[in-house]
Amino acid sequence: LSGLQLVKVPPGLTITRQGANVEVSWSADAVDYNLESSSSLGATATWVPVEAINPLFDAGSLTVSGGSAQFYRLRQ
Repeated sequence: LSGLQLVKVPPGLTITRQGANVEVSWSADAVDYNLESSSSLGATATWVPVEAINPLFDAGSLTVSGGSAQFYRLRQ
């Protein structure tokens, strides 16, 4: 073997619709990551930490009710 390179795959988020709400969940792989949200995407997006759950310490979820569009990401 020559030139083997290991790549770390970052954890992801799962988004599930539950009636009028949305559940954002993450696995234990997201420990020490920060959950952030923004109302827009692109170069002008402003990402802010979600509630007081950062950094994440275990698998978990967040229920989001109605309202305007929100985007979520995990940042290390």
